[in-house]
Amino acid sequence: MEAKTGDKKIIPAGKAPAKGVGATEKKKKKTNHMSKSQYNFRSSIKRMLKNTYQAAPPQVSGPVVESLCNIVCDIIDKLSNDCEILARKVGKQTINLEEVMAAVMVNLSGELRTHAIKEIKEAVAKVPSRSSK
Repeated sequence: MEAKTGDKKIIPAGKAPAKGVGATEKKKKKTNHMSKSQYNFRSSIKRMLKNTYQAAPPQVSGPVVESLCNIVCDIIDKLSNDCEILARKVGKQTINLEEVMAAVMVNLSGELRTHAIKEIKEAVAKVPSRSSK
């Protein structure tokens, strides 16, 4: 479709040629935030430290808080995967208290287990039960 007249090419009308930097040559912006699929426990960790050491809470650096967030995310991920597996084995589509308690018993040990079980029971006690109709 291109016709030559002398030394010049005649290009049919259409889109104008792209100017500037090509798509492959653009610089990618550096992102310093966590992905949206991951939870962030920074404020919870700092609040827990403040409650634990009321007189003088320790100064915790950013990388330490980040590693603690990763540990918490890893524990939650393991617990949720085990709850899902247990619910599938029973043939349920929903996870209930028994699956959560069993996953905590399997994955956690010692004082962390006892605190987790205590918190689960407190959370269940706070939720109002449905009345059967």
